[in-house]
Amino acid sequence: MSYLIAYLLQMLCYAISGNMMINSSANVATSCYDFQWYKCNAKVRKVIWMIMIRAQKPVNVEIPFLEVSLETFLNIIRAGTSYYTLMKSLL
Repeated sequence: MSYLIAYLLQMLCYAISGNMMINSSANVATSCYDFQWYKCNAKVRKVIWMIMIRAQKPVNVEIPFLEVSLETFLNIIRAGTSYYTLMKSLL
């Protein structure tokens, strides 16, 4: 049982980190726009424009079969408890 708790806590740490990265990447475009880019020279404006274009797509931490986020963690917990309840009712 203690191994299961330690494993779930480790998964939770990864999920929180992934979720923080997703949330932070969503704020990059807004932060660039709020920056006083219009006062900069053309080269800097072009770089900021490229950053804003790239930041429209949020960054996701993915492993081969799923995305690392709190939503995925909760889905894993829900599925695990459902399987446990099913097995307990059958046995």
